[in-house]
Amino acid sequence: MRSMVMIRRVVLMCLSSAVLLAPVGGQKAKYPTMVVCGRKFTLLSTRESTLAILEDSSECKAVKLQSAETDPSTYFLTDPKHPEVVRGQLYFLLGHLTSISKSWEAEVHSELDYARIVIGLIHEAEQEEQKPCEIKTEYRTFPELDGKAAIITCGKKKIDLRLDEYKDNRSISITETVGY
Repeated sequence: MRSMVMIRRVVLMCLSSAVLLAPVGGQKAKYPTMVVCGRKFTLLSTRESTLAILEDSSECKAVKLQSAETDPSTYFLTDPKHPEVVRGQLYFLLGHLTSISKSWEAEVHSELDYARIVIGLIHEAEQEEQKPCEIKTEYRTFPELDGKAAIITCGKKKIDLRLDEYKDNRSISITETVGY
């Protein structure tokens, strides 16, 4: 409960900063954006305007999470033909888009694809933020799971690279997130 209060305060500060930085004299505001399923999403947009972007999409459908343990304003972006395939997530707080995640698994068909995507994401993030990125690693070991991750943070953008090994199976994931 206390963490939700803190999150709300942070979002309110972000929203009030956005209002203070609002464009003047016909200028356009520059809020972070991300393209998922061929649609461009902009942080701090309202829930209604964000979900309206997907109304006629044949690539993605927004599915609201119904679990009591999760934030009721979280939506999975799924493939309409294959609902088990998650292409991204949208997170809303106080009616505004505060975080966008994109899953790159559907784009990875080889090790070369993986390298191209990772290098491209890091380069793009450095160019957008105009400063170097920070990298941290995580290791998790459980009886039947070994997990390794590299988390690259560039300002408001985060690139999460994960390798999870279960018995005889491996899972590799790349997730790009932008948000407050």
